[in-house]
Amino acid sequence: MLTTAPAYTTNLFLQGIREFIQGHPMGLVNAVGYPLAAGITLSTMAAALEILILAAAAQQIGADLSALVA
Repeated sequence: MLTTAPAYTTNLFLQGIREFIQGHPMGLVNAVGYPLAAGITLSTMAAALEILILAAAAQQIGADLSALVA
């Protein structure tokens, strides 16, 4: 995510600028809005994945500790 997210948002920004240069005024809005939306979405998905991984690890640790006590 450290290299793909900035590259993806840069491509979205440049695509919006190209649209604006070609005469589509919404291209300027897209140049700002699309990278912002993509960054928020990718960050949210990465955080959700991390939470799921931590929950699975905590569940496994709990199971291992209960096996030691029993």
